[in-house]
Amino acid sequence: MNEQLHRHKGLDIMDMYCCGFNGFGQLGTSSPCSDFTWFQFQNVTDVMFSFSSAVIFSGDGVLISGLVGEKDNQLRKLEPPGKGKFLQASCSSRQVLFVTVEGECWQYLPRTESWKKLPDFSTVENEEVGPRDDSLPKNTSDYGVLEFKKVPNQIIKVSCGDVLSIALDAFGRVYSIPSPLDLDRVKVVDVACGFEHCVLLDEAGVVYTWGSGTRGQLGHGETEFQDLPPRKVETFCGLKVIKISAGGWHSAAVTEMGDLYTWGWNNIGQLGFPMTKSNLRSANQYKKTSEEIDKEYAMSLQHVSNQLAHKTVHSNVEGEEGTLTEVSERKSKRTKHSLSSDVSESSVENLKCLLESRGDNSAIIASDGESSVDREDCSSRTAVSVAVLSEPWPVDFPLGIDVNVVDVSCGNRHTVVLLDDGSVWGCGWNAYNQLGRPSHTLLYSSQMTKIPLPCDMKINTPVSVRCGAWNTAILVMSQDIH
Repeated sequence: MNEQLHRHKGLDIMDMYCCGFNGFGQLGTSSPCSDFTWFQFQNVTDVMFSFSSAVIFSGDGVLISGLVGEKDNQLRKLEPPGKGKFLQASCSSRQVLFVTVEGECWQYLPRTESWKKLPDFSTVENEEVGPRDDSLPKNTSDYGVLEFKKVPNQIIKVSCGDVLSIALDAFGRVYSIPSPLDLDRVKVVDVACGFEHCVLLDEAGVVYTWGSGTRGQLGHGETEFQDLPPRKVETFCGLKVIKISAGGWHSAAVTEMGDLYTWGWNNIGQLGFPMTKSNLRSANQYKKTSEEIDKEYAMSLQHVSNQLAHKTVHSNVEGEEGTLTEVSERKSKRTKHSLSSDVSESSVENLKCLLESRGDNSAIIASDGESSVDREDCSSRTAVSVAVLSEPWPVDFPLGIDVNVVDVSCGNRHTVVLLDDGSVWGCGWNAYNQLGRPSHTLLYSSQMTKIPLPCDMKINTPVSVRCGAWNTAILVMSQDIH
């Protein structure tokens, strides 16, 4: 749960505004939600969505809305079958996993309204060292008596996808339920699951992933399956990540400097980069002429060309009227990483190799005609469309504005961020209004777009964003005006 929510809980009234898919009445109303709507429960501290239901932590207890017991438009209060209260939960298409304050894990199936307590898989062997002579070397047989004692570790968070379910205990140990993962004493502080992949964040700000990487969602520069143990995402070497999120087949992270990175599948613009023409055609569920698609495609590429013009230190762009030389030295830490680090050079090279092997334009690359890219002189860089990004890449905002991202959350095919100025931005699919705009005015966005907030919400302070499946929620500190 977001630290800000912990800090404000009990001191301020927390409200939730939500939008997106409401086919089963999971948003607390039977009518479609074309923009953010106030969810009528006080002190909402957390929410999670599946495609058919929502689980809400509020002052009224833990509630589930939507499709429950094969009936839609339901609203039920959930009580743990065991002892204690619910601490946290996670939804997938078929189940909800709960953690209680005592560290118990429960599985709830909304379809059958049935509960099942998961075994105490978090019991681990802790090593105890008996008395020894400190003068003896540690590799001596007389070092001491080693005893192993089984100690239950308290589970504090769970995350479930369609394939994998993950648990995190209070000591930073991770379980692919029910098996503990071997992370060589790495202390994990956050976990997130997509459909088929998992993302971990340790206390040092290092990101690890594993699972299916067929759409680049693991961030290792390839589209292969990564078996256990989880593998470090090398692109973040030298950077400290503070937030992670996993969408259906894409991932996102925020660094301590406020930069947003995305990677994985970009079929509907959920990475914040231009889509390929074929994806543009499939995304448009209403009829468009080929000229309109070509025009939209060109505008999308121009947007990223403008972004990269701000990002490069020396940029030479050939145009019909001659050569324009730009010298732009942005103070952004994103620029320094993209142009000056060995990791960035490797990232660009890997992306180029990936494109060559795929035979299509599926990422942002340097197209200067050279076989390699000089990290000190990324000249003549142009933007091409993105189908898959197999390594994390920094996302720029329109007009090259510098932003500080404080929170990120991914739905199945959309991404939403909260900035330090309280504004909310998003990209990706909007067919169910999950970007807070009517779908007939915006079916999708392949760049970060500012999301309009309700008038009664503007006097409040957003503290967190939550996405899941085809929905988005904003948690705010309320002035209790309802």
